[in-house]
Amino acid sequence: MEIDYLASQVVRAHSSTNSIKSKHTSKQATPTETSESMSQVLQHSSVFTFVKGESKGDGSMKSLLGGKGANLCQMARNGVNVPPGLTITTEVCQEFYAA
Repeated sequence: MEIDYLASQVVRAHSSTNSIKSKHTSKQATPTETSESMSQVLQHSSVFTFVKGESKGDGSMKSLLGGKGANLCQMARNGVNVPPGLTITTEVCQEFYAA
């Protein structure tokens, strides 16, 4: 599914950024480790996907998804033709910037 591919790219980008920052202290993530990271991210609902007609998130989740993410999820739920995509939680953003 296109959404799963996008979510895997977010996890892969985060893994790449971490390996660049700590190049001398850690090894680069293998595909298996990336897949495990991806499943952990999706399991904890820190990634919310949206596609026309369906979304786990909605407009009331602005504190969790940010304004843009919550509104895109709500528009998808309402059937507005938005491009398929994903949004990550504000908690994930904070962890990323802290790393």
